[in-house]
Amino acid sequence: LAACVRAWGVAASLVAGLAAAAPRVMAMATPESRTSSSALLGDRRLTDELVQKASELVGASELTFEAPVVTQYTEGQRFLAHNDASLQPELDWADTGGQRLVTMIHYLNDVPQGGRTVFNNLKGEDGLPLAVVPKAGRVLVFLPATADGKVDERTMHQAEEAVDVKFVCQMWKRQRTVPPPLGVT
Repeated sequence: LAACVRAWGVAASLVAGLAAAAPRVMAMATPESRTSSSALLGDRRLTDELVQKASELVGASELTFEAPVVTQYTEGQRFLAHNDASLQPELDWADTGGQRLVTMIHYLNDVPQGGRTVFNNLKGEDGLPLAVVPKAGRVLVFLPATADGKVDERTMHQAEEAVDVKFVCQMWKRQRTVPPPLGVT
């Protein structure tokens, strides 16, 4: 299993719409490990096409996806090393669709400095930790857990401290149907 970067032709109008909405994200109360601002995109008019493409890409029902989340990182903001899967998914997430099996990070703008997504447990061709530079229209897809729900520690990752503003749209596919308001139903 390796993290992969996949250029994906997300419709220009969708990306433009998400980028336009991103500055209006509401701040979430977050621990010190995460200093960005995020907003859940619960309006299907904004997300239908994106969720459909994600569903087709991984061959799964749209109902197994969490609603997309737009996140803004301004200068100095970051998200320390974490895994998108839970060590105890049936305890933590039994009522919200179970384990996260697929993560998709849609980069909404080019970020010339800072803000890379870094996988310290995966090495790039240069032998250094695998690092993905945010580029508008690029989608990073990886599997934080196996199909049976076991965490894959290789996918522990972090969002480096932003120098330039960074906008992403994150999506997660779960084991089972994700109920509202977290799900896209």
